[in-house]
Amino acid sequence: MRALAPQLGLPLSVVSPSAVVGHSTTGEAGQYLGLATLVDQLHRGRLPALPGSRRTFVPVVAVDHLARFLAATPEHDSEPLTRHTVLDPTTPELPELIGLLAAHLGVRPPRLRIPVGLVRRLPQALTGADPETLSFLSEERYDTASADRLARAAGLAQAPVADVLRRWADRLVAEDFGRRAGA
Repeated sequence: MRALAPQLGLPLSVVSPSAVVGHSTTGEAGQYLGLATLVDQLHRGRLPALPGSRRTFVPVVAVDHLARFLAATPEHDSEPLTRHTVLDPTTPELPELIGLLAAHLGVRPPRLRIPVGLVRRLPQALTGADPETLSFLSEERYDTASADRLARAAGLAQAPVADVLRRWADRLVAEDFGRRAGA
């Protein structure tokens, strides 16, 4: 597609979202993997240590913002190839994000941090960490300039990230992290 679209004169947009969390109003997401796994472990008191460093960054985006962004893309992209990285740039670094959720859920945040490389070497039964999700833990920051331009042109604004995270956590708990029938 990336090679053929320019040859045919067709615009192509590639949208790479960050970790998708719940709806900014309802908290609903319907997905219980990735960051939701950490929230589940935190809620159940099974997160004694946080993987990563104090600068680990796992940016999030509310599912409804991402949906509005995707709907606006065809109207606003006309270049042969446009790449967008969609995230909320105000997402706190992972230790602060987990601290915010711990305070909201009324649990203690983990005080220890374990380097991701060490977590990868330990047995999953011991860490409870899904090896696939560990690749998303980094200190990297992302270029969002093209996504920011499109969002401004389309009149899109993100809800405050702390509110989105709290509503999402409430919904995850209410749905018992997907364990409840019908969730």
